[in-house]
Amino acid sequence: SLYCLTHIKIAKYVAIIVLCYNFQFLCKNIFIDGTNPNHIYEQIGLSRNYPGMLLILWSCFWGFCKYLTEGKVSIVVPILSFILAFFLEGRSSLGILLFMSILSLCLRKKSSMFLLPLIGGGLMVAYWDVVLDIYSLTSFSENSLETSRYEIWRAYFEALDLISLLGGLELSEVPIIRSYDNNPHNAILNYHYRMGLLGVIALLSLIFKSVKRYIKAYAFIPLLYLLCIIARFMFDACINSTYDFILYSMLFYPILKHKESAFSLSCQEKKRGLFSRIFSIIYTI
Repeated sequence: SLYCLTHIKIAKYVAIIVLCYNFQFLCKNIFIDGTNPNHIYEQIGLSRNYPGMLLILWSCFWGFCKYLTEGKVSIVVPILSFILAFFLEGRSSLGILLFMSILSLCLRKKSSMFLLPLIGGGLMVAYWDVVLDIYSLTSFSENSLETSRYEIWRAYFEALDLISLLGGLELSEVPIIRSYDNNPHNAILNYHYRMGLLGVIALLSLIFKSVKRYIKAYAFIPLLYLLCIIARFMFDACINSTYDFILYSMLFYPILKHKESAFSLSCQEKKRGLFSRIFSIIYTI
């Protein structure tokens, strides 16, 4: 994380290299070999949602680094990631990448801020039969839209007592979580299991402080990339994994840079637009 913070340009190139590798790997498996990439990851003991999570993590990190170094919002990467996610499993990944794609288009073409979602919604209604035909070709049609995540989370909290609340709950003690290979499908719960209550409080404090620094610097676009990653982490046990450095790099960046005027200037958001007003209202609540 420290290296990424001090070498943003290098981190940007690393991110796009990893993205290109993931793109070609997924395209080859989906469109050429006709195999399901989710099953490939499952065979090595990872979640079937892993490919979608990788697309979000690296797309957000690429967009984050690109904006800080060039002052531009990436469009191609989130749209391509969204298209690939449509052929993968993981509704949360698909939804977040759709949000990123629309947001990127709106930020590059500010005149389409409200027009684009309206046109998109109208086209979906007009061509709903086509949408259903496309849906039938994806892996979502093979699975129910019901999710057991809420049952997993409820079971976790119901199993807590004073000792496990303070020190963390052993996941294997909860039958429904054990049936999912001890995956609570929530990064905060996974962090609590490993670090206990004090660890969770420290993590939430870090997130709050980081968001506060972004808002004070009017750095709302980098903040949105961070929030997309945090949103994805709410649906899988992503923290304490190989890609923690992406989250921590984005969390610590405004904290380490808040005294440097260059940080505020690099965001190129001196005028208080729509996003600054929204976040300012939230910040004052």
